[in-house]
Amino acid sequence: MIEAATKALVVSVVIFSFIQNTRPRACGGSSSSETEELPPNEGGGSVPDDTSELPPNDSVIPGLTVTGLENDPTGVFTSPWLVNMFLFRNTAFNPLTGDAFVELLQYENDFPVSTHVDFYTPALDTCFIRDLTSGDGGNPDDTNFPFHVSGGSTITINTASGPWTNIFSSNPGIYEVNDGLPGVLPTDATLSIPGDQFPNVPAYPLAVPSDVPVRIAPLPGFLTAADLAAPFTWEARPDVPGGYFQIVGIAFDLQKNFVGFPVVCTLVDDGEFTMPTDVVEAFTDSSLNVSARFERVLDRVDYIDGIVFHQRSVLTE
Repeated sequence: MIEAATKALVVSVVIFSFIQNTRPRACGGSSSSETEELPPNEGGGSVPDDTSELPPNDSVIPGLTVTGLENDPTGVFTSPWLVNMFLFRNTAFNPLTGDAFVELLQYENDFPVSTHVDFYTPALDTCFIRDLTSGDGGNPDDTNFPFHVSGGSTITINTASGPWTNIFSSNPGIYEVNDGLPGVLPTDATLSIPGDQFPNVPAYPLAVPSDVPVRIAPLPGFLTAADLAAPFTWEARPDVPGGYFQIVGIAFDLQKNFVGFPVVCTLVDDGEFTMPTDVVEAFTDSSLNVSARFERVLDRVDYIDGIVFHQRSVLTE
């Protein structure tokens, strides 16, 4: 019953601090808790005056790998093009397949690469709470966002031996497959975009976390008060470039119907985290049963041939 419920519906988490800068999406059986986040197209894409906070070129900042800025010492690189992608594999439900979501976007004006880096840098060792009774948080003004443009009817994931799978366009500039990848993503996988309104991309390297999360505590199942008071622990992988860890709350009503994702904690992958008091209170809502899912994430921003690529890959226990 519980597994069927989590497969039946995906409710996007709305991050309150990004509520004007996110567009929630629902996808199929993988039960991802993600939203597709995009920097808004505000201010005409102007280059920031203060570049003192820019990350070092080709750097790893906590939770994000950044490449392609070695010739951009003052942070002035701009681009109107963004490839925003999300890869997801839930090893509990479908260990040999997964989801892929790719959107191709164009800003009205050249947009600072440094703004993408700042926007996609995660705030680690923090949690956010969603009120599941408040709806989806409203509809942001789409005029603040870049617009989707076609890169062809299909895009392709290739390996050194040839095409691995095609992903078809569900809407112009949007390509997605839910529980439809033909296997675990190969280590030499690359993304190819044939090009149309969006430029051609011959081979952009893809990567997913290599280690499935291994939990130590709490045990799987609905969380008790004792579970919430004790540290959450797992086998750590602290030194993976661009990697971090997530603990995602999955809520069910008393009839075990799936309700949503009330809490997501984004963490340093160091093997231990104690829930803050407000999160404990959210988990212990008497009208809900809540379990916790452990996730390992890789996140990166690459600037290649005038195009910005944002790639986020999630592997769950």
